[in-house]
Amino acid sequence: MRRFIPASLLAMMLAEVLFSLEANLFGPANVVGHLLKITAYWFVYLALLYSTLREPFTALASAARIYDAVPNPTLIVDEGGRISQANAAAGRVLGVPASRLVGKTTHSLFHNTDIEPVDCPVCRALHEGEELERYELLRRHGASLLQVSIRRLSGDEGGQAEFVEVLNDLTEMQQSRDSQRQMESQLARIEHANAAMRALLSLSVAPQVNAELLQSVLDTLPAAFRAPSLLRIHLQCPWLTTGRSSSAEENLWQRSLDFDHGRSGRLEFYYVGPSGSLVGGLDTEERALVEAFAEVLQTVGRRTAR
Repeated sequence: MRRFIPASLLAMMLAEVLFSLEANLFGPANVVGHLLKITAYWFVYLALLYSTLREPFTALASAARIYDAVPNPTLIVDEGGRISQANAAAGRVLGVPASRLVGKTTHSLFHNTDIEPVDCPVCRALHEGEELERYELLRRHGASLLQVSIRRLSGDEGGQAEFVEVLNDLTEMQQSRDSQRQMESQLARIEHANAAMRALLSLSVAPQVNAELLQSVLDTLPAAFRAPSLLRIHLQCPWLTTGRSSSAEENLWQRSLDFDHGRSGRLEFYYVGPSGSLVGGLDTEERALVEAFAEVLQTVGRRTAR
């Protein structure tokens, strides 16, 4: 504008000067004056049309391409969560063109549809005009995890506001976290199982059984089970009686022990829920461990009975 408008004015002034000096309608002054007039209008075109229309629209198109290049679903929504603009990533997530998302609500497309919008924390934040920073929202009955960020785009207090809502699917990351926790739990269980096997080894090489040795083994065993706090052990033998016997037969591991010379015993392992009822049974690894404990106890008990 600063270049083309002064150039246009200068060309018009020179054209008027030449028009005032012309002596012949077809003279060179008249021809050059008209050429300068055309040049002046060309400068006006460049200043008004090219600079104020073409370049801004080019910038807008470039911004739109950048908006579509964002890898995360990004939406422009109002206070009610209605979408006014969506980038290409949002359409790819749902398998539809981004233009088809306009006019729909972000809750029905991306949020937790197990609850109503009034109970959705993200929709509530939009309605109240609040911003969110990496809020983690569980979806599909907790099967997937969505990270939501909200920033106010426009609108004053009391007026119609628009927000930028950026979505990031953390389901794979959550699954990786769960897998890591499971592996850590399995590793801890293996370590506890090794400790239990060492305790059984110390029992197997003991010259005789006594209450203190049996109690130390019983204190070590529960950590090797998947739910130590729910595990109950009942042992009845000539050297130690501990725990309470269960009258239920289902999900109960039990074994009678024979120590020779008329000595006998009983060993039970079972899980108890908060209500006191039996919950689940022992898995294969747990059964192998308690079987080994029963065999070692019976062998050492017979050696003691002699």
